Amino acid sequence: MKQYCRYCANCTYGDGAYCGMKKKVMRDSTIRSTNNCKDFEFNEIDVFNFDKTYKPRKKKNYEQLGWLDD
Repeated sequence: MKQYCRYCANCTYGDGAYCGMKKKVMRDSTIRSTNNCKDFEFNEIDVFNFDKTYKPRKKKNYEQLGWLDD
């Protein structure tokens, strides 16, 4: 699973995004991009919109169909 600050329990959003573990204000572009934070705690509720929840993408089917297959 990819980590996003927007789905972290340590992130709050008021006038700006704030990380409680790092104790710093972060830009919106940073929150929307993936990261490898060691303090990440998954929270399925989106920081920007509380009505929106995390929905993982479906895995793609990479099965190749050949022209000789019946």
